[in-house]
Amino acid sequence: MAKGAGGVGTPEADAVRQTIQDAAKAYRAALAESASRGEAVPSCPPPPGQAQLTIPDLIGDFQAFPEANRDMPVTTAFALVMTLRYPCVAAQK
Repeated sequence: MAKGAGGVGTPEADAVRQTIQDAAKAYRAALAESASRGEAVPSCPPPPGQAQLTIPDLIGDFQAFPEANRDMPVTTAFALVMTLRYPCVAAQK
């Protein structure tokens, strides 16, 4: 992704996209599992396909993490970003 727009079709970019898509699926599955057990969920993202969140947005969010925290797994980073971007409004009241 560091290659900018010229790097969009590279194998590296494809790998990043796939890793983020896998993290998103795992996160949605974890949310559904928590909800099915009646547990509070950590975030309330819009339904799949409606988030309007791009890969560059996520990369920017990941890069905003302090340097000391950047080696976390993508699944952990993705979950943290979702919690920050899509807090559950009902839980805040």
